[in-house]
Amino acid sequence: MAPDRTPNVFERFFSISAELFIVTNGKGKIERVNPRWKDILGYEPHEIEGRQVYEIFHPEDVERSRSARDEVFRRGTYRDFENRCLHKNGSSVWVRWHGTTDPESGYFYGTGVDITEQRMALQSLERVTAIATHETSSLIRERERSMILRQLIESSNDGIGYCDANFRTHYVNHFLVADLGWPIEGGNLFDFISPATRAKYESEMIPAIFGRHESWEGEVEFLNAKTEEIVPIWQKTFCSLGSDGKPQYVAFFATDLRTKRRAEAAIVHSSKMASLGQMAAGIAHEVNNPITIIHGTAGLLKRAVQGETRDLGKITQGLERIEKTALRISRIIKGLRMFSRSGESDPPVSTALRAILDETLDLCQERFRDYAIDLRIEEIPEISIRCRPTQISQVLLNLLNNSFDAVQREAERWVEIGFTSVDGRVRVSVTDSGPVLSEETQRRLMEPFFTTKEPGKGTGLGLPISRGIVEEHGGKLVFDRERKNTCFAIELPTS
Repeated sequence: MAPDRTPNVFERFFSISAELFIVTNGKGKIERVNPRWKDILGYEPHEIEGRQVYEIFHPEDVERSRSARDEVFRRGTYRDFENRCLHKNGSSVWVRWHGTTDPESGYFYGTGVDITEQRMALQSLERVTAIATHETSSLIRERERSMILRQLIESSNDGIGYCDANFRTHYVNHFLVADLGWPIEGGNLFDFISPATRAKYESEMIPAIFGRHESWEGEVEFLNAKTEEIVPIWQKTFCSLGSDGKPQYVAFFATDLRTKRRAEAAIVHSSKMASLGQMAAGIAHEVNNPITIIHGTAGLLKRAVQGETRDLGKITQGLERIEKTALRISRIIKGLRMFSRSGESDPPVSTALRAILDETLDLCQERFRDYAIDLRIEEIPEISIRCRPTQISQVLLNLLNNSFDAVQREAERWVEIGFTSVDGRVRVSVTDSGPVLSEETQRRLMEPFFTTKEPGKGTGLGLPISRGIVEEHGGKLVFDRERKNTCFAIELPTS
């Protein structure tokens, strides 16, 4: 009989739901919210949990919200209550709530949907309706209506425009003119897109809107006519037909993805800095040991030089030892600097696999030694891979750090790095003696923010980020289900 995974299904639904979920106790204190709060109201769950629910409501809606809460405790449930919530940035977001209570515990369980756009559209419609009611001149009514719609479009943070069936623009709004430097009218949409986007238009967008009369959306690249910068855009497009049934106008909406990308990059960098902090103690040992060697050798050399008989052979050996140890410190510092930068803009170069492994191990080998973890390394093949060495080293270091965390409290502690090279590809595997992963954990390994580590030790971003890096290099990052022990492997094409 298969195990009951209903709680996991509910937890998964809670995590990915498009609605706001909230649980409060009988005193109005927020006990739990789902990740959707970050998307709609800007709060991470840990930023909002523990606060009073009324703190997130607009001051003008607090009393009305209190009355609604009292009503739901009398009736046990309510639907379609709307109020304004305060976004983390200070703006207002309209939310429609449904909720119910548990009479025994006094807990309140609610779900919410963002209806801000609906409310704005309704308000605009009400204003247009009021204008139509009070103005007797149809010309004035039309002018007012057009002005309102124009103001809404011009104030949008998204690009809005339309062109004819030949993609000659007839109108673009303030965003496209001010932020991307497009002409107000008379340009051609194909003049302001990248070659990759042109290919996507021809293979996907044009067949959809002209051939099947469907709307189309996807990620494209617009050109900033002022700076010639390529701007990532999420574009939505549809075609309107004339009275003859032929395409007349093509309308498009463009959402700038740069802010989202910067936020994603900040999360990635934060994850890397967290990993760097976890390595700090090990790095201190990595640097302290060679410094001790240099200090001790320098003392011996000093006494040898001051003595009556000077053994030039021993002095030379001591100097060579100092030189070799200083180079090791230099490699460690180089590795730290390499790890702290992204490497995304580095050009791919042919790099020896051994060089990448050496730089990676310089950052963690001593930590494994301190915890008596047997780090086993198979013979490294003399092959090269075309890659961004910084990024591949970051992936390997992440896998080694995960293995370190998995085995450091086990009775049997070992981590093994293995290599297989076949058919122009090399496979680097990291296997450890940690506990076997459950089926549920294996299934969710690559989900962003999923982690089995204790709070404060893992972000849940290491594996998804690593997989993205490896795939950008034409390879893949996999969990080897065939091995008895926990094993991750990266496969990359060789030079």
